[in-house]
Amino acid sequence: MARLEDLKEGASVKGIRPDGPVTIINVKWHGDSVVELTYKDSSGRQGNEIQARLQNRMEELKKEKQLSPLTPVVMGGALVVPGGLMARLKGKRDDVPDLFARETKRVEQRAM
Repeated sequence: MARLEDLKEGASVKGIRPDGPVTIINVKWHGDSVVELTYKDSSGRQGNEIQARLQNRMEELKKEKQLSPLTPVVMGGALVVPGGLMARLKGKRDDVPDLFARETKRVEQRAM
């Protein structure tokens, strides 16, 4: 993987354009971590990487401004009621807890 410092005029670089490698024509630094590349692709067309990215980002921002939030629409609902509660309300559950519930404390102590 190349570093920005390795980008020199005349170098052939992959990954700038999706259609293949480009030849760097000019390198212009903006601060320590931003570089503006002028390049030529395999068909001879010239491009400028920072400018192309800026235009794409500005178009994305314009599209985001056109979005308008809509109020949510509820399509359905659910109510979760524990089975034990339903059984107790219907009178089908006895007051003695299951064996699992009585043994929980002993099992937890053994596990520790």
